[in-house]
Amino acid sequence: MPARRGSRRSCRAVAAGLGDPPPPALLPLYTVSRGAVRARLAMAHLLEPQPRLSQRWAPLRQRYIDRALTALESLDGARTRT
Repeated sequence: MPARRGSRRSCRAVAAGLGDPPPPALLPLYTVSRGAVRARLAMAHLLEPQPRLSQRWAPLRQRYIDRALTALESLDGARTRT
């Protein structure tokens, strides 16, 4: 999945502020990390005694996992190309 426009804009702003762009693997690695955390939090809602909108959390978790896996695959592809 390509980086969102806002993500690219944020990366450019940070790079300009620091005077040095981040390593290419940083954004996908961050996406993997955040996706795993968000998937875990989505499922934690089902541990509540009476979860609100219980049908919402499993599909949301799956979307986070899918994004994390896509980012992980892009990391692996970048690693094998070097």
